[in-house]
Amino acid sequence: MTWWKSGGAARAEGAEAPEIELTHYRCSRLLDLPRLREFCAHVIIPSRDHGLIPMTPLFTTQEYILQEINAGLEADVHDFVVLKGGRQIGGSTIFDAIALFYLQEHAGLNGMLVSDDDGNRDYRRDVLLQMHASLPKAWRWPIRMSNRGALAWAPPNGSRLLFDAAGLRPGSNLGRSKGLNVLYADEVGSWPDQQAISALQASLSETHPLRLSLWVSTARGFNAFHAMWTTAETAVKTRAIFVAWWRHAAYRIEREQRELWDAYGARRMTAEERQWVREIRKRYAVELEPEQLVWYRWKLDEQFYGDEAMMAQEFACLPGDAFQAFGDKFIPPPTLQRLRIALGEAPTATNYQYAWGETLDASGIERCDPKDATLRIWEEPDNRGVYVLGAHPAHSSSSHGASAFVIQVWRVWPDAIVQVAEFADPDMATYQFAWAILHLAGAYRTLIPAYFILEIGGTGYRVLEEIQLLQQHGYGLSPSARKQNLHDFLGAVSHYFFFRPDNVSSKTAPIEWKTGPNNRPWLLHGLRDTIERGHMTIRSAALLDELAALRRAESGDADEIKAGGTILSDSRAVCAALSVEVWLRTAMPDLPMLTAPKEPLKPRAATVGEHVVASYLGRLLATGRP
Repeated sequence: MTWWKSGGAARAEGAEAPEIELTHYRCSRLLDLPRLREFCAHVIIPSRDHGLIPMTPLFTTQEYILQEINAGLEADVHDFVVLKGGRQIGGSTIFDAIALFYLQEHAGLNGMLVSDDDGNRDYRRDVLLQMHASLPKAWRWPIRMSNRGALAWAPPNGSRLLFDAAGLRPGSNLGRSKGLNVLYADEVGSWPDQQAISALQASLSETHPLRLSLWVSTARGFNAFHAMWTTAETAVKTRAIFVAWWRHAAYRIEREQRELWDAYGARRMTAEERQWVREIRKRYAVELEPEQLVWYRWKLDEQFYGDEAMMAQEFACLPGDAFQAFGDKFIPPPTLQRLRIALGEAPTATNYQYAWGETLDASGIERCDPKDATLRIWEEPDNRGVYVLGAHPAHSSSSHGASAFVIQVWRVWPDAIVQVAEFADPDMATYQFAWAILHLAGAYRTLIPAYFILEIGGTGYRVLEEIQLLQQHGYGLSPSARKQNLHDFLGAVSHYFFFRPDNVSSKTAPIEWKTGPNNRPWLLHGLRDTIERGHMTIRSAALLDELAALRRAESGDADEIKAGGTILSDSRAVCAALSVEVWLRTAMPDLPMLTAPKEPLKPRAATVGEHVVASYLGRLLATGRP
C-alpha cells in the first residue's frame, strides 16, 4: 500500500482525502523541511558534471535557501525575492524541487512557473517532468494532464502548475484571468520590463494561507529586478534572500592544492578585500576563511581575467556588487563597494511628498510612505551648518538622458561634502520645480544663504525664469513668514528672499550652469575625484545606482560619459557633480572663515621625504627657483 502525507495527515493511496481546513494551518507546517529533504533524496536530477544523479546531499547554498524560506513562512511572510550571487549554487534545482513538493503536498493549489523566454520555459518543464517521473510511487501523485502549458495532478490533490514565459518584448499579459496562489518566477532580471512583473503581481492571492511567491534571478544590471530587490531589502511582508558564493562549501582552495595556494594564498589581503570581508562579517555574521579568499582570487584572475565587474555579477560578495552595467566603468568597483557599505551607516531618512496647489500659498509638504516619497531628508537644517544646493531640471543637461527633476542639498566643510536631502521626480511642471528649489534653499539657509547652482540647459532656463518672477514680483509670498522651518513651506520660500533685492549677496542668486559636450567630462571627473579622495558622503541609494551605471566611451568617444545598461537617467549623478563644482569653485574660498574642517588633522611626525619636499617647495615659492 502506498502512503501520502497531505496537510500533515497520512492516507492510503486511493482512499478518500480528508477535508482540509486551511484556516487551521500554522505557518511552520507550510514547508516541512525534514520531509522536503527526504523528498529531494528520491529525486533524480540532470547534473552538469555527473549526468543523472540523486539530489542528495543538498548543497550548503540549497540548505540556506530552504532555511530562509521556512523562516519567512514562520513569520507569516509569503513573498520572497531571491538574488543568486554565485553560479552553480543549485538554485534552479532546489526551486524546481520546492515547486514539485509544495504543489503535491498541498491540495487544490494553482501555481505558475514563469521563465524569461520560451526556450527556458520548455527546458524547465522538461526537467520538472523528469524529476517527477524519477520519484517512487510513494512520493508522487499521478498526473491528470500534461501539455506544453500546464501540468495537473489527479484528484484528490487537484493542484496544477502552469508554464509561461515573460518574453523578450515589452508589454505583457502574464497571469491575466488566472488566480494564482503559488508562483515560481525564474530569471526575473532578464524579463523585458516592469509590466511583466506587475501583471503577475495583480494575479497573485494576498490572503490564501498557503500562498507562496518566489521571485528568483541572477542580477542583470539596473533593471526591474534591481528595483524589486532594493524594495525587498527593507519591506515588511517580503523577504530578501541573498545566496552568495561564499555560502557554497565547495568554493574554496584547500592548502593541499599547493600550486594554487602558493600562487594566491601567500599575499596579504588588499584594502578592497578587507573591506568586503569585514562587511560580510558585520552584515551576515559569517567569517570568511583563507581558503575561500584564495578561491576568489583564483577565479577572478584565471577565469574572469581580472574583470572585477564580470566577477561581481557572477560571484558577488555583497548584494549591491551583483548589479552591474558593462563597458568602461567610470567609478571603479572597489570605490562603489565602499560607498554601498557606507550607506548602511546613514541615518534613517524622513520621507515627504509635495502637495502642489495653484499658488505658493496653497502648496506644502507632507509626510508619506517611503515608496511614495519624492523628498528624502537625512538631516534637518542646522544653524551652524553651511549648505550647497544643486538643481537639475529634467532633460536640461541632456535631451536623451537625464530625465528626472532632481534637487540635492549637501552640508559642506573645507574637507567634506555630506548629502542631507534629495528631491527627485520624473514628471512635474517647471514652476513646481522652481518652488521646490526655493523651499529647500530657504529651509537650508542658515547664517548665510545656501550656495546654489542651477542647470539652465533646455528646461532649466524656464525654471530660472520662474525663480526670477518670484524674486521680482513676490508672487505668493507672505512678507511676515520668515521662520526657518522645513515644514513651513511658504516661510522657507520667504526665507530665501530674506534680504531686500538691493542687499542680496551674490550667493543668494543661483549660479547658472549649462552642461555641454565640452564641460561635461571634466564636471564628472571632478565628482569622481571627490568621491575617490573620500571627501564625499552619499546617502541616496538611487544616486549610487546612477554612479555605478556611468560608462565611458560606450559609443567610441573617449570623452563621452553617460549612463550605461538599462539606467535611463543620470540626472542625480549630474546634479551631484554640479554640487561638487559649486563646493570646490565657489564655496571653498569662504569655508575656512565659516566653519572648521569636519575631520581635524591629527598631528604626526613628518617623514624625511616630506621634509625634502617641503624644503623644495619653500625655495621654489621664495625664490622662483628650485
